Amino acid sequence: MTISKTSKYSLKSASSWNDILRSAGILFSGAAIGRLCMIAFRYINLQVLSIEEYGKLSLVISLFISLTILSHFNAGTAISKYLSGTQNTQKRSKYLSSALMFTLLTSILSSIIMIIFIKHYGLLSLFLITIIILGFVTFSFSSIMSGALQGLFNMKSAAVVDASNSVVRLVLLIFLLVLIGHGLFSSLIAYFGSGVFALGLASLIIKKNKINIRFASVNKKALKDIIDYSLFITLSGFLLGLMWFSSRWFLSLRSLKQAAIFDTGFLAYGIFQMGFASAVVALVPYVSRLASNSNEIPKLPLIKTIVKPYVVGILILFLVRCSEIDLIFFQHVGLSTYQESLPVFYIAFLAIPFDLFFGLSSGILQGLGKTKELFLTVIVIFPVHIFGSWILCYLKGPKGAAGMVVITYFLLSLINMRKVRKYEKCDIREYSKVPVPPTN
Repeated sequence: MTISKTSKYSLKSASSWNDILRSAGILFSGAAIGRLCMIAFRYINLQVLSIEEYGKLSLVISLFISLTILSHFNAGTAISKYLSGTQNTQKRSKYLSSALMFTLLTSILSSIIMIIFIKHYGLLSLFLITIIILGFVTFSFSSIMSGALQGLFNMKSAAVVDASNSVVRLVLLIFLLVLIGHGLFSSLIAYFGSGVFALGLASLIIKKNKINIRFASVNKKALKDIIDYSLFITLSGFLLGLMWFSSRWFLSLRSLKQAAIFDTGFLAYGIFQMGFASAVVALVPYVSRLASNSNEIPKLPLIKTIVKPYVVGILILFLVRCSEIDLIFFQHVGLSTYQESLPVFYIAFLAIPFDLFFGLSSGILQGLGKTKELFLTVIVIFPVHIFGSWILCYLKGPKGAAGMVVITYFLLSLINMRKVRKYEKCDIREYSKVPVPPTN
């Protein structure tokens, strides 16, 4: 079946772009709620933990984010892609069940790495080991379930599942602090133990869509498709995660305080990143559907379309800085100790246009199945970032680390955008090496 350019599925038509933007908006709403809860989670920790303890927590969270990419093996994106390409309930069940069983193994392996890391800081206990394993498994499973909901184009439910994890994490932290105190231990339990609710909620929604999950059931073809699609995305995401972790790690070698300052500066910037990530997630199933039926490809927006809002944002930040509103705000919310993180945020803000175009181009490449292209982009920049971060962290501390993040996103977006421009000029059916399952 060939879809014409006037079809409702044409990404060049206004209606389909509206669909993508609407889906991205829904996913962003869930991500934004989750991010705000995460900021509240961090804020509470900033109040109850010493700056050294918060530095440890930021390292644990950064490593967890990197390892979860390995633990769920980006199977959520693969499930989103494959479920969007078929109406066959039995086939959907095979893909979902195989993904869950595979990530059970990768989650346990990721847990072992985290346990070794936490042992280095003397935080290990049998109870925390159990919570860590539970955290990786539940987070990975709920990510796959969320991907399944996106593949079914049930974006509202996917947004609810994504937001619920952070909401429960915040509530659990408050409960534990009131019940047992012990700031850092309570924070770790809340962080790793919050995924149970999100997994339960996602499972109920999936069941309503009449997709049966057969545990201990692995379909070899489905598993091969998932691994073939997810391998390079997972490697790309893991390397990116290591990049951002390395910045904190290099700073922690100087002092845990510098790692805490850097992490705090990136809290607010994370809201923008959530928006970009939502756009990527929304793009994948739409681009996948186009790739299976036509030779159309979404055009990257012109750079000038984001210049005006970006310049407005810079002017607002300039006025805030000149009037010292930022310093007054930090003093009123009890974060005077972390005022050094403000320049880190201002420097990170410079990365926004590059981060955005890297995200959009990555979503298009993933939707087309060109995951190896994305991996090659990341692996070329990986050593540049590691070396640059090591030098700049040593010379300029948190500000240098933030500057290297800007440079890294600029290089990533430059390479990725050139690759997407190449496919804009081609019949993508002639270049796609990863087949998309046909619509039944």
